[in-house]
Order: sequence, then structure tokens, then C-alpha cells
Amino acid sequence: MTAEELRKQMTEARQALSPEAREAAAQSFTERLCALPEWLRADTVALFLSFGSELDTRSVIETAFSEGKQVLLPICQKDYHMIFSVYTPTTPLITTGMGLEEIAPEAIQEVPPENIDFCLVPGLVFDDTGARIGYGAGFYDRFLPRLSEGTAIIGAGYDCQVIKNSPIPQKDTDVRLPMIVTEQGIYRSTKML
Repeated sequence: MTAEELRKQMTEARQALSPEAREAAAQSFTERLCALPEWLRADTVALFLSFGSELDTRSVIETAFSEGKQVLLPICQKDYHMIFSVYTPTTPLITTGMGLEEIAPEAIQEVPPENIDFCLVPGLVFDDTGARIGYGAGFYDRFLPRLSEGTAIIGAGYDCQVIKNSPIPQKDTDVRLPMIVTEQGIYRSTKML
């Protein structure tokens, strides 16, 4: 299958999940993610506000606040450059032309990539080797190489978005993720824990 066909298939799979299944998945995902050693030792966490049928990340953000972590959210710029900015419960948000919620321009407090301990990465399709297909603009593929070597980089999605035992198409510019967390498990390379 092509990347576009896989994007379409996974979007439909996500949209087919019932509200109850989505809520249960978000809770299980949050518990699994926030028990990781990589999360526990992180002070500055780059997260994202879920969009559309994505796995809901709001409980992860709430957990980060309750644990005293500095929360960052992405801001996609028009040159396909992405930055992360400090986010608090009172930070004003705007809705972009793509329908994403982002920090309002007047509230942006950019944090350099080297100061990020933990980066959660959205995607449409993953495989159990860490390959990822995003939405096609390449924001994360450009940003992730700018992180420090010790930063924990973790893909986030429903288990139905992970293709097992069959590599997905990748371009030379695509960044492979060392770990993917779903509501059902943790994928490190080709092993599920």
C-alpha cells in the first residue's frame, strides 16, 4: 500500500472507534505512557493537543501539570518549521487554518530543542520497527533531528494504527521512532512489551 492509502485506511479506522472506546484508550494510554522511566525522569515535555480523531492527549497534559513538569506545545510555521512553546492552563490558544489548536502568537515562549527531555509525536500510521507516516507536511521529520541525543522520542496512537510484521513505506527524510506507545502496548523496535 502507498502512504496515501495507509493514511486513508488509518483515518477511517480511528474514526470508526466509538466515543467509549476512545475514552478508554486515552485512559489506558496515559497510564502506560506516564509510567515509563523516560517520562518519570523528564522535566520538560513536548506534547501535542490531539486533533480530530487522534488519541486524546489531554489527560497526559493534565498529568504533566500535576507532576510539576514544564509542558510545551508545537507551533507549525508557514515555512514548515516547527517550534515548541511553554504551555500552562491559562495560556491562550487560537485555532489555525488547519483546525489545530495552537498557542496564541502573543503568548509564545519558545524553548530550544536541546532543552526538551521528552517528545511525544503524533502520526497516522506506525509500524513495529518505529517507522511513522504523519500527515504529509514533514514538520516532525524536520524537528526531531534537532533534539539532543538523550531526548526520549515516543510515537503516540491507537493500537489499530500500528502495522505489525510489515514495514510501511518510508522516504529518506522520514525519522524512525525508537518507541511507540498505544493503549495496548509499547513498541520498541520490533518487540512489544
